[in-house]
Amino acid sequence: MISLSSRRKIMEMAVVLIALMTITAVLSMASIVQVGDQLDELTESYIPAYRNLARANIRSVERGLELPRIIISKTRSQSGDVAAIRAKFEAKSDEFASEIRGARKRISGLIEKKAQSGDTVALARLQTRLDATVEDSRRHLNEEVGRLLPSWGARVSTLGRVRQL
Repeated sequence: MISLSSRRKIMEMAVVLIALMTITAVLSMASIVQVGDQLDELTESYIPAYRNLARANIRSVERGLELPRIIISKTRSQSGDVAAIRAKFEAKSDEFASEIRGARKRISGLIEKKAQSGDTVALARLQTRLDATVEDSRRHLNEEVGRLLPSWGARVSTLGRVRQL
């Protein structure tokens, strides 16, 4: 009898351990599926949105670099160069706006996807901050460009050729 009851106890423990291992395996598989979905979302949405924002930053810097070129061309009174550089300046502005639209579109898509899970607060804050920052910096830059270029053009025309450095 003693051997039968100890065999039974060992068998029960083995069955319990197998059941626990099965439950652990199922939970691990569920976690793996969730991580896989999160990685897919990261590669399909978050990284492209970040890429759009990085490109927008680059376009903004490129646009800022065109402004000194315009001023230098005006001092050398090369009107053809000024028009070409001014066109590049405006093109960079359009490229910047395009990249920001792409980032906004991706963030909006993420907000719509996350609306079911309720995780939209952080994404909505990100979009609000992005909109506020872009609009504020763009307004400030356009004001400065609008103030700088006409005043610089007036100085160049009244002073004649400015001495080259």
